[in-house]
Amino acid sequence: MLVYGPNTNIVVNGSIILFSECAVTYIVGCLRLLLERGEGTLDCREEAHDAFNVDVDRTNLLTSWVKSIVHSWYEHGRVVRTGRAPSWSTGNTRNSPIRLTSGYWAGKRVSMPEVEYRQSRFSAPAGSTDILLIRHGESAPARPDQPFQLVDGQGDPELAPAGREHAERVAERLADVQLDAIYVTTLQRTAQTAAPLAARLGLTPLVESDLREVHLGDWEGGLFRQKVAQNDPVIQQMHTEQRWDVIPGAESTEALTTRVHGAIERLTAAHPDQRIAVFTHGGVIGQVMAIATGSRPLAFLGANNGSISQIVVTGGRWIVRRFNDSAHIDDGLTKTASALS
Repeated sequence: MLVYGPNTNIVVNGSIILFSECAVTYIVGCLRLLLERGEGTLDCREEAHDAFNVDVDRTNLLTSWVKSIVHSWYEHGRVVRTGRAPSWSTGNTRNSPIRLTSGYWAGKRVSMPEVEYRQSRFSAPAGSTDILLIRHGESAPARPDQPFQLVDGQGDPELAPAGREHAERVAERLADVQLDAIYVTTLQRTAQTAAPLAARLGLTPLVESDLREVHLGDWEGGLFRQKVAQNDPVIQQMHTEQRWDVIPGAESTEALTTRVHGAIERLTAAHPDQRIAVFTHGGVIGQVMAIATGSRPLAFLGANNGSISQIVVTGGRWIVRRFNDSAHIDDGLTKTASALS
């Protein structure tokens, strides 16, 4: 029992029930005090402990407990050996007012190291590849009478003046970041965006063609932007069905997923324990995020021009660390998505 001990077994003129009730009353009072003060623990101070023992010793001088013919369980903070096995029921020894032992405070003084568990920061697993996905800067506007020139069937506009400013801001943001390689695609807007950073770091960009933009079929050359601006029914269908190939001749979501997944895995195999920067496109970044998170295919469509997204790839796991980080581009929170091409 919690409240049962030597001083509850009074041989003469005493009651175990009475002493237990007194102990319970004291415990309940302590619990109420804890609740009132909002505390979690209660202990006596060492000076209170010493004062209690002095009072017990002084009081005992007036009792029969100090007579030589009486032996108690506790005298002067230690158990008295009587030479016989103590028995609470047969009266082989008598009880005296209990005296707190010095051993309790000796144990309390043993220094215990403070243990605390702080929230841990992310650390890239050994052998992983840290990939920064930078969307190209804003490209030249589309004009119905001046379609973009095509490279391998895809529109290839150069950067607009605002896009060149985006490129410079990206370079400033990443100038002090340790990068082991820079990648671009076959489309010039990615190479132009990467150029300022590559010059600062003295790195020659490598080409990863499978991270080029999603192929927009019959809507290449700038027509896609026009259809988006007009909220064309096919654009509505594209978002409803989460498929690119509702656009006539466009790349299927399955084909885009296959080539993007393959490209990321190749880069990962080539750069274990390294960080690389990949200058790519909005549709590709959206597809990477969809693969990594298992989201709907177009859930991450619309990263800002010049924004930075990040994944860490390890052992088949794609860990998203950031998406659409535009702190170096925008003065505030962006409310609208950037156009795709």
